[in-house]
Amino acid sequence: MSDERGSPSHRRSRTHRRKRIAPILGILALLWLALAAWAFSSPVGSSPDDGYHIAMIYCDAGALECTREGTRVDACYRFDPAIPGSCEATGALSRPPGTGVISGWYPPLYYAASSLMVGDTVAQTTIFVRLLNLTLAVAVLAGSVALSRPSLRGAVALSWLVASVPMGVFVFASINPSAWAVMGIAGFWGPLLSFLTGDGWTRLSLARLAFVQVTVLMALGSRSEPPIYIGVTVVALSVFAVGWPLHRTTAAQLRRLLVPAVLGLQALLALMVFTPAKQSAERSPDATAAVAPWRVLTESLGTPSRLLADPLLGWLDTPVPPLARAAVTGAFVAACLIGLGTLYARKVWALVVFGGLTWAFLLYIWATASSPNRMQPRYFLPLLFVLAGLALLPRLGLRPRWPSPVQSLLLALAVALANALSLLNNLVRYVSGLDSDPASPASPGGLAAAGEPSWWWQSLPLSPTAVWWLGSIAFTLAAVAAVLLLPAWSRGDRRPPAVAPAPRPATAPMPATRPA
Repeated sequence: MSDERGSPSHRRSRTHRRKRIAPILGILALLWLALAAWAFSSPVGSSPDDGYHIAMIYCDAGALECTREGTRVDACYRFDPAIPGSCEATGALSRPPGTGVISGWYPPLYYAASSLMVGDTVAQTTIFVRLLNLTLAVAVLAGSVALSRPSLRGAVALSWLVASVPMGVFVFASINPSAWAVMGIAGFWGPLLSFLTGDGWTRLSLARLAFVQVTVLMALGSRSEPPIYIGVTVVALSVFAVGWPLHRTTAAQLRRLLVPAVLGLQALLALMVFTPAKQSAERSPDATAAVAPWRVLTESLGTPSRLLADPLLGWLDTPVPPLARAAVTGAFVAACLIGLGTLYARKVWALVVFGGLTWAFLLYIWATASSPNRMQPRYFLPLLFVLAGLALLPRLGLRPRWPSPVQSLLLALAVALANALSLLNNLVRYVSGLDSDPASPASPGGLAAAGEPSWWWQSLPLSPTAVWWLGSIAFTLAAVAAVLLLPAWSRGDRRPPAVAPAPRPATAPMPATRPA
């Protein structure tokens, strides 16, 4: 038997695969650099409750004894954007203060994984954990796109693009457990929907199930809110997967619904174990008796828009420039409107169910909030990814109708502009402090001030200006390349070849009758 591995057709196939994989690896590398710029853009303690989270990481590693007694030590610059990061002194310690830290508020999986990153100093540990989280974010994005069926890959990729800036990229490059919550929920819905709408049990189906389980466990092991988001998402995807009209649903489709049922049970178990303890611990003695009904209505409807139109980074003390907010809001709305140009029964019902359950949850949260002012928009960021993804769903099995190259380029440039301006504001806020006017955006001159910056990483060979340029250019190149490659990623799903009808058995020709 001849060996076909050295044949010209086999060599052409390998060359073709390399040509397809090389741009994808380049985009992932650029995304990693862009997120790394965010990781180095702020000092130790710059994400909310970092004093608690870094202490819990050391406690889980056995390097610190966390106690309820005492006062928790948080960042000296929090709540005042005019104070730069130079006052921060915890990073130079070999371990953080462990006083005033109450364990049991969060699931243990995130801290168990992060405890592997403990270094010689708190600053070193912070950077290690940030790099771990942003690397996982890039890996989850790559796995989510690769394991989704071809017609869904564009929806998954675009949902990450338009929903990640600025809050998502800030969270991905932090030590906050919200990083795992966001990436887990943003990553699992595409492969799960691909499994629910697939045919047969193949190795690809098993790979999708394994990826879904890992990302769901990441989300459940991070915070107490993801169980609700996972439940809402699996219900909406199940409604999409059963088929419309309902009487056409097959037994195979019903059997596949056992998977979201198992995921829902996992979410319910996590909800029952971790949510009550955190709610009782966080209930403050000066909690308001009730929130006004009008505020409940307006806040529940306006929570998603605040993630785009009014995001606050850091300890809710670092505003995003108005131009960045306008650019990313326009890109998100435009992408959703383009996706809603394709509507059919399954998609409409999935959107209605997801929107209805999400609004009901937000109404409940605001109606029962013990301290409404502590409701941070980042808690609800995972829902934004799923909402964009559902709006962008194409007709499965057909080649998706995606934006034109000009529209795609405008979307990418708008999000890239928002990322660059937000990163600049975040850097200037800690290097030299922001202006007292929150509406006044930072300028590159704030990074290139004469003399040494007020705060910066001593071990980093790059200046703040170089980090900004590197992160901004890397994100722009990655976004532009990704949207231009969408048509190649989002081809129609492959269908099994039609079985040709079996040839009829040859019959002997009838002898011609001769005339008498």
